[in-house]
Amino acid sequence: MVGDSIHPHNEILNGLLENELKRSLRYQHFTSILLFEAHPKGAIGKDENSLDTAERMEALIRKEIRETDIVSMYNGNAVIVVLLYSDKNIALKVGDRLCKWISNYLCSAGKNSQTLSVGGACFPSHATDSRSLCQKAFEMVERAKANGGNCVRILA
Repeated sequence: MVGDSIHPHNEILNGLLENELKRSLRYQHFTSILLFEAHPKGAIGKDENSLDTAERMEALIRKEIRETDIVSMYNGNAVIVVLLYSDKNIALKVGDRLCKWISNYLCSAGKNSQTLSVGGACFPSHATDSRSLCQKAFEMVERAKANGGNCVRILA
């Protein structure tokens, strides 16, 4: 499950995310998260190269977002992006841009047998704590996978 602390970064990430959500509440602004997961075409589970692919995605995403946003590996096979001061519309735009860019990279890097699924959720619109926010984003990743991948799904 997405909220479990399987990966060592998750505990630190969860603390950072909780602090940012408290700040969002205090200053009345939105914070969105995007969850990126590459997977073999037509498959639901992990790929044996998923860690390598996730590390590359993390490096690529880090180059393309604001320095103030947070990027981290998540559960070893996914990448999470915390977009500060971003509502669901901004998250969708950023997610679409990054999804196209990373999908092109995966194809050009010889990983054209993989698709990229991106899910997103926004605080406080979709969830009231970090765990449920991550769970909503994970549900959207699963919805993107069900639609064939290479797309972004964010709660309406």
